[in-house]
Amino acid sequence: MTPASFHGRWMLVYFGYSRCPDDCPLTLEKLAIMMNALGPLAEHVAPVFITVDPGYDTPAVLKTYLPKFSNKIIGLTGPMPEIAKVAKEYDAYFTATDHEASGKSLIGHSTFIYLMTPNGKFQNLFPVSITVPQLVHVMRKMIAQ
Repeated sequence: MTPASFHGRWMLVYFGYSRCPDDCPLTLEKLAIMMNALGPLAEHVAPVFITVDPGYDTPAVLKTYLPKFSNKIIGLTGPMPEIAKVAKEYDAYFTATDHEASGKSLIGHSTFIYLMTPNGKFQNLFPVSITVPQLVHVMRKMIAQ
């Protein structure tokens, strides 16, 4: 898939991974609640989750994981070089780190939500702290343009 695959829809792009213990599930939940709150306007929005852990996040894993939040969230995975290229295009970062308390391997990653126009151009960057009402307000405003 490419940005052209979503032509005509506002994209909300988030880089993360399914085993993330904190920001990813919280952000996916915000996107799911926002999509429900938009009602029929949600057809103009494509929330896209791009994994930064393609070794684990296979299409089958994402197909099971993302519907726990919403069946409207589109999951993308692929070879690591392709994911790294896309992340670089968005100025997103990710890196494997060890969590000292648990010893489990975690992936440090940027937590921004990238808003892309229906023509695939960058529009805005939302911090992880954005609230659902704020997201709903912004998306209603963007769709009405």
